[in-house]
Parts: sequence; structure tokens; C-alpha cells
Amino acid sequence: MINVLGTIFYFLFLFVFLIVYFPIFALIWLVTLPFDPKKVVLHQASCFLSMMIIRICPLWSIHVSGKEFIDKKQSYVIVSNHQSMLDIPLMVNVPLNFKWVSKKEVYKMPIFGWVLWLRDDIGIERGGLTSTKKMLYKCKHFIEKGLSIVIYPEGTRSKTGRVNAFKEGGFIVAKSSNVPILPVVIDGTWVVSNHMGIGLKMPNRLSLTILEPIPASEVKRLSLKELTQLAHDRILSVHKTLSPDLYEEEEKKA
Repeated sequence: MINVLGTIFYFLFLFVFLIVYFPIFALIWLVTLPFDPKKVVLHQASCFLSMMIIRICPLWSIHVSGKEFIDKKQSYVIVSNHQSMLDIPLMVNVPLNFKWVSKKEVYKMPIFGWVLWLRDDIGIERGGLTSTKKMLYKCKHFIEKGLSIVIYPEGTRSKTGRVNAFKEGGFIVAKSSNVPILPVVIDGTWVVSNHMGIGLKMPNRLSLTILEPIPASEVKRLSLKELTQLAHDRILSVHKTLSPDLYEEEEKKA
């Protein structure tokens, strides 16, 4: 019962908060447009929005580790496993100014899609070669400006919570821009949004683990396939220690 009632309360409160906050967000965009080309202020405003999406639920705790691995003067291609829509607000705990790479469908969502558009984030159409080329160009453009890029190389949310195979797009960006890759492991968001179909899991622990970067020298030296597999294996290894129960059935079959 706590999950059902908690879910109703959560979404009602979230809806009211978004309705109130979005005009403020749009005003910040308008006021800062002439003097903030990197949208630093807007990024901070969206970070506040994202944190509130999680903090609205008092029964969720957040654990973040690995910030010491980050050089705030460095641009990165940030890659992470993808469990649910809550991965997005959780990712703002990475203390960098970054742009998202997300599916074009997300831009059609009320408020969330509008925020992405105002932030000048990067949309991509599945299977579209022209869209992929534009995505790669925009990523390189933002990296040259000193920003980082966040991409979920699985391509879509995991249906099981486990880490799936990675696509190579984000790693092409890193190689072409000669920047390090910052692997991030997300855990806990899958059970939040897939809790037996009856609502959000409460209480629950969400975690974001920042791993040691793959340096630009390694990004350059490794083949695209090797680089993609290295990042995948490092994220998978850590995630197995955080949620071993998700992999028990898979390991029994093996």
C-alpha cells in the first residue's frame, strides 16, 4: 500500500512542481541567452530541477562516489548504463557542465522535452545516418567549447536492470575529439520504476558511482571495438557488485 499511495503522492507533487518551475526555467533561459553561450546558469537550473525530481520522495536515499576522479577543467565523454528515466536526474550529481545525447522522441514530452530544447541538448533519431552525423558534429562542437557529453551507449533502457551490450557512437565521439571517457555506474533506478507493476519502490537506495577515467591516450591507442568493450566491462564489473541478484539467473545458465 505504501508504494501505491507513495507513487500517487509523488507524481501529483512532481506535476505541480514542474508546472510552477518551468516558467522560471524559461525566464532564466531568456535572461541569460545574450551572455551565457555555454548555458552554465541554465545547466545549474536544470540540475536543481533534476535533484528536486528525486528529492521529492523522502524515502529515497542517494549515494554518490568517485567525484575525486574528475578534473573539472577537462571535457569528457560520460558513458553510463541506463535503467530508467530517473537516470537523468541522478546523473546531475556528476559535477560537470554537460550536454545530453537523447532520442528525438524525448523532445516531444511536455516540459522535459522543452527543457532539453532550451538547454540545447543533442537529439538523435534511431537508425538515421544523417541524424547520427549531426549528433557527432554537435558533440565535437560542444567538447571544443569545453563542455562534456553524456551518452547511454546501450541505446535504450535495460528491461532487466542488467548492463546490456554497448553501441559504438559515444566512443566514436571520444576518439574523434581526443578526450577521456568517464564511465559511470547507475544502480537502484530500475527497481524504482519496475517495482512489480504496482508503483515506485519505497524506500530505496539510488547510487551513482564514478569510475576512474579512461585517459585520452588509451582512447587513441585502442581500436573502437576494444574501447567500447573496455568501458562496458568496467561498468558491468562494478554493477555486478552493486546488484548481484540481477545476474544470478544469467550466471546459473552460464
